[in-house]
Amino acid sequence: MRPARGEHRNLCSHVLRAAGVPGSLLLASFWFASCQQPKPLPEQGTYAQQLYVQKCGVCHRPYSPASMTPAMWEMQVEAMRLKIAQAGRPPLTPEQHLAILDYLKRNAGSQ
Repeated sequence: MRPARGEHRNLCSHVLRAAGVPGSLLLASFWFASCQQPKPLPEQGTYAQQLYVQKCGVCHRPYSPASMTPAMWEMQVEAMRLKIAQAGRPPLTPEQHLAILDYLKRNAGSQ
C-alpha cells in the first residue's frame, strides 16, 4: 500500500533529516541516478545476459556489470547466493552461477 501524498513527503523529509546533510546528499544522488534511463545491458540476447536478467532480475533490477569491479562481483554474487538460500528460493546450478559470474566479470568496471 502506498502512503498518501502528504505521508510520503513526511516520510522522505524524516529520512533526510535522520540521514543528516552528507546522507541527504548521498540519498539525493541515488534518487537522481534512479530517475535516469538505464543503459541496456551488454551482450544483449546472449545466454549469459538473459540468464542474469532471468535469475537476478526476479528480486531486483539487474545492475549494470560496469557498476562493480570483477572482485566486487565475486563477493556480491556469493552474498546473493546466501540471500537466495535464506529466502528459500531455488539455488543456481553451478553452471548458472559460473555463467552469470563470468558475464559480470567480463563486463565489469575497472574501478
